[in-house]
Amino acid sequence: MTDHTTTNYEQVEPEGLNSGALGVIVVGGMILILSAMFVVVSITELVFHDALVESTGITGYPTLTESRENARKILSSYAPIDRDAGIYRIPIDRAMDLIVSEAQRTAGGGSGSQNGSPNR
Repeated sequence: MTDHTTTNYEQVEPEGLNSGALGVIVVGGMILILSAMFVVVSITELVFHDALVESTGITGYPTLTESRENARKILSSYAPIDRDAGIYRIPIDRAMDLIVSEAQRTAGGGSGSQNGSPNR
């Protein structure tokens, strides 16, 4: 029986490639590709952001505008919260006036009217 394993590399010719240089080329190419991807994504994001600002500037942020309008209506209106408990919502300006009037009475200032409501 003949042994077909060759421990001697006499039959293999060198390819003439420097593995170090090939590694540098591969790594450099990967860095170049990743950098290009980063630039493309950044430019795309800027374009998208500009389009978003332009479109929302025209529409005026409808959801935000509606939310603020609803909040303004709630803060400036009277409404029952719990009728049985006698809890009612009053406008924020009126509530602040009442708090100031109460604080002045307890501090001895007394600038409110005789019935405890502030002068308006």
